[in-house]
Amino acid sequence: MLRFSVTRIPVQVRPTFWITIILLGLQNGLGGRGLAAWTVAVFIAVLLHEMGHAWSARLAGADSIDVQLYFLGGVTVWSAPDPIPPQRRLGVAAAGSGIGIVAGLIAWIPMLALDLPSDLHVFIRSFVFAALVWGVLNWVPIRSLDGGVMVSSFLEWVFPRRGKLLAESILFGFGVVAVAASLAFGQLLLALIVGFFGLSGAGVMIEELRSWRDDRRLADDWSRLDDLHRTGSFEEAAVLAERISADATSATQRNKAHEEAVRNWYLAGLLDRAVQASDAWEDADHFASWVAVQAYLDAGRALDVQRLATAGVVTEPVLAGPLAVVDVMMDNQRRLNELINRFPDALASYLPMKVSDRIGPLDPHSRRQIVRLFDRLPTIPLVQRIGALLEAGLADEALALIEAEPPTPDLQALRAQALALLGLDDQAERILLELADAQPTVTAQVVAMRIGRLDLAERLGERLIAGGGPGLHVVLYNHACVASLTGRRSQAVERTRRAIDEGFGVVRSLNFDPDIAEIREDPAFPRLRSAAWEAQQLAIEQPAPG
Repeated sequence: MLRFSVTRIPVQVRPTFWITIILLGLQNGLGGRGLAAWTVAVFIAVLLHEMGHAWSARLAGADSIDVQLYFLGGVTVWSAPDPIPPQRRLGVAAAGSGIGIVAGLIAWIPMLALDLPSDLHVFIRSFVFAALVWGVLNWVPIRSLDGGVMVSSFLEWVFPRRGKLLAESILFGFGVVAVAASLAFGQLLLALIVGFFGLSGAGVMIEELRSWRDDRRLADDWSRLDDLHRTGSFEEAAVLAERISADATSATQRNKAHEEAVRNWYLAGLLDRAVQASDAWEDADHFASWVAVQAYLDAGRALDVQRLATAGVVTEPVLAGPLAVVDVMMDNQRRLNELINRFPDALASYLPMKVSDRIGPLDPHSRRQIVRLFDRLPTIPLVQRIGALLEAGLADEALALIEAEPPTPDLQALRAQALALLGLDDQAERILLELADAQPTVTAQVVAMRIGRLDLAERLGERLIAGGGPGLHVVLYNHACVASLTGRRSQAVERTRRAIDEGFGVVRSLNFDPDIAEIREDPAFPRLRSAAWEAQQLAIEQPAPG
């Protein structure tokens, strides 16, 4: 298999592509240099077509793009961190043939105007045929061709609610007409090919019709579920989602309801129920998304995460981190390398956090193995690198990095943690006391908690709260953790409430962080969690500065 990159987009050319193109050339009576000219011209035309898709996908916001050439053409696979609107998907679908048609028309000019050598004439003629003729045919509105995607995207753009059903109905109807026309002209092979592609959407059309009926029949239930979810009534939302999944007749609606059940059980802090809902989701022949992967990972069910990954259904960047953790635990170096090459930014933001995460199944060995990956992810900040080394118990390596840098309050705090790990408690305490009096930081507050000096963590928290600042919600949450760890429930609840008022909205931490466990026994906890959820939604909806 031939592999290379064009503008940093990976391209794979499978042997079936060369075999098919060469056989077509031989069938047309080409041989020798003429066959070589034909093969190269078609290769360039098809590659240009797929790069048109790839470049437009990148402009539309895709951050993961792969191009593969095989048989008579190819495919461009892409994904984006955020949903791509239908008008942009329409542009991506049209761009492949569009760039090919323009290039074919330009190449046609010298073929008509100049007396070219025979080999060059064959090359240009072949390129024009592959780029122009195949490009126009690709815009025919048949399902699986670019034209089918264009029709579907356009109608979803114009009719957001029912565009998919309308598109599938039109494409199926066009397929029926095309098959009938082919048979009328005695083109049996063409009828079979058109029928295979054009009528393959019958099942999709029926599914969209069922989904449309479910939308109307279950509209009130979905509206109530959205209200429950938005206000933080997660258990009620999960129960309702499971009822909707049982009542729905369409796979689309059942799949959506299963996902809502998993998500709301997880947000309710009921990990066992979230995992059970994930199992039910798979039993219904659907594949779970990131929330099920995270639930399986937090529950220590690495084999389930591995199974989902092997099924090839978890390719989004948001899943790269959890999959990398599982690959480390299972020593799956092959896919780990693929994830690092494909999603370096996602891993650089997720893995340092996961190493220091107090929630989840990571053992010391796995933490150390993850830290070893950091050299391949150079965008991870130094403080996070050192913090991860300390969480993995690699105090000597952390100290070596700290000593090589100019001293800062955060690095001094991490130095105290390293010294404590090495048994030098007095030196560690002295550093934290100096920071508490002179330059308190959130890092120092966390370090004091990590090494068990809760009195110092309390003192650092008080100094930081008195000083205020943009990270006050984190300081207050840590302050609540100190109260929780020392058994002061009422103070922990009050400090958590203040943290939420300042913008803290990490529901997962409230549900599962062992440092804050005390508040989960308090009757006020459900209200706190709902308030945190509202704070999280506000943070998501608030536009970025500038």
